[in-house]
Amino acid sequence: MVALAVCTLFTLSFLCIAIIASAIGTPYFLAVVWGVAGIWAIVTVAAFFVVRTRHLAQPFQTFQSELQRDLQAIKEATK
Repeated sequence: MVALAVCTLFTLSFLCIAIIASAIGTPYFLAVVWGVAGIWAIVTVAAFFVVRTRHLAQPFQTFQSELQRDLQAIKEATK
């Protein structure tokens, strides 16, 4: 999943570079550059809010519950 995210970001970065390079020499160059930067800023803010609203996974939750069950079983077995 991380590799897919990294590849997607590289692809989008090169796409943005291609868009900017295509605009070199045109009267719209600065508008294109600022437009690309603005879109990245909007995507960044949107991603921030999406991450904030999601419930973060607890990767050791299963391990912790299994460990507690094992400790409870050990306590019951030693009684």
